[in-house]
Amino acid sequence: LLYTFTKRHAARYDAAEGCSYGRCLKFILFMALFEGILAGAYQIVAVNWLFEARYEEIMAQTLAAVEATGIYARDQMQLVGEMATRMTHSPIWLIASGIFGSLIKGLFFGLFVSAFASRKPEVFSRNNE
Repeated sequence: LLYTFTKRHAARYDAAEGCSYGRCLKFILFMALFEGILAGAYQIVAVNWLFEARYEEIMAQTLAAVEATGIYARDQMQLVGEMATRMTHSPIWLIASGIFGSLIKGLFFGLFVSAFASRKPEVFSRNNE
């Protein structure tokens, strides 16, 4: 889908102008940004309302595993648990992590997709007279 939408975007530009690699990559990154906002919004709803008990269970298991390693003292572990719970339920952190993750994925896949979807300007097009 990423290739199809990027190729369709590149086809919108005039033959004399073409659609460069950078323009295609920018389009992919904007799509990834939008996808990150949507993913973060879903994560907010899922963590706080839809699957709240499941996320709490996962958090408890994770904190128990960290506590079993003995890296943190008991009072430090309580602070770590409180901070992790606040970050897991914070809308700002969820949106930011969704955007960051989507931009990283978009950049990685965009490097390859842009190479195949870009169009070089046509030298003998009618607009280049």
